[in-house]
Amino acid sequence: MAAEEIEVSKPNKNIKYNLQFSNEYFNFYLEDKDTSVITNLAKTLNANYVQLTTIMKAKFSEKIDVIIYPDINSFHKAINLESAPDWVVGAAGKNELKMVSPINPGTVHNYESLMKAIVHELCHTVVIDMREQGRVGLPKWLDEGFAFYYAKQLTEKDKEMSFANLTKTNVPTWDTLDKAGTLEFGNINGYVFSASIVEFLVNKYGYESIRKLILNPSDFVNIFGMTQTKLENGWMNKLIKAK
Repeated sequence: MAAEEIEVSKPNKNIKYNLQFSNEYFNFYLEDKDTSVITNLAKTLNANYVQLTTIMKAKFSEKIDVIIYPDINSFHKAINLESAPDWVVGAAGKNELKMVSPINPGTVHNYESLMKAIVHELCHTVVIDMREQGRVGLPKWLDEGFAFYYAKQLTEKDKEMSFANLTKTNVPTWDTLDKAGTLEFGNINGYVFSASIVEFLVNKYGYESIRKLILNPSDFVNIFGMTQTKLENGWMNKLIKAK
């Protein structure tokens, strides 16, 4: 399963874990037994914070809380999804990141994929902060695709598995991706397809076009010089030819 995150609409400031470390950008809350992950988490998040806020021209007015849960069950309980599958390991809210500890990632992920997952969540937090309306009105394919692509979760293996035997009839439309629920999105390889859209746009138009589109998701003509339909057809044709 390619997916690994779910949205937290309202951040929970009643954090039950101790503040173990704080730097210029982040506060890290976690159990004593998980403190060995702080160095790598802080290094990863700091570097991507600087790059992401530069790309998106974003600026935070306060530090971001990073809450690391000791296991899958405690994380799912915290996000009120106790029956969620093990691929759900991260969540994002305004100025808040939540994730399962990389040293106890469950049955689907591993240490390395959790380090990418926290970058994925950071993308969502940056988007939430830079848009007055947060994630409201932002197409799911753009929101998840940007996070998945930027966090380098789109692998060649993912592409080979997801894009085999593609035709125009079995490629999900942007509208289908946008309307899919969290589990459905994962089941239709929504993260991989959405990231491929962002990859297509970044390669052709650059990250600045993604930033503008995130701020104005319907302004295709002014940003790209063409309609959404024409742009979508261009992506689909390239995807089918490249399979």
